[in-house]
Amino acid sequence: MWHWILAAKNALTRVSVSAMLREQLSLERARSAELERQVSTLKSENAELRAQLAIVRADHKQTQQELDRLKEEHSEQIHIWKTVEYRRGKRTFGLWQAFCPKCHMPLRLTEPYHLTVCSAHCGWDCQMECKEIFGFLKHLKEISEDQQQSDST
Repeated sequence: MWHWILAAKNALTRVSVSAMLREQLSLERARSAELERQVSTLKSENAELRAQLAIVRADHKQTQQELDRLKEEHSEQIHIWKTVEYRRGKRTFGLWQAFCPKCHMPLRLTEPYHLTVCSAHCGWDCQMECKEIFGFLKHLKEISEDQQQSDST
């Protein structure tokens, strides 16, 4: 047991403390230089990511404005009566039209006493006669004209 302590004492006396400190200092300098390189790399990556983020945010803002413009441009009034959608907007030239509630395509309105079916043949049909739909379209037109008159006064 004492032999081990004596061997350690002899080894420590052979190595100078200043040499050990110099070695440790050089290791710390090397580690510091590596960390500074990493910081420099991370700063440049951060700058690139910030630039990309600014571009993406600008693109997103422009896309959102375009979406809002298109929503406003294609907005429609929609009423549902007896399972039929009635729409008025840009695609109907401001007139009330009957649409399929399943596929949102116009209904095929033929003879007044025929049953109502979808013009896109999606399988939707209704037990309502076309004359009922024509009557409700006339009613919606009258309501719209009354609203326009009251809005203008």
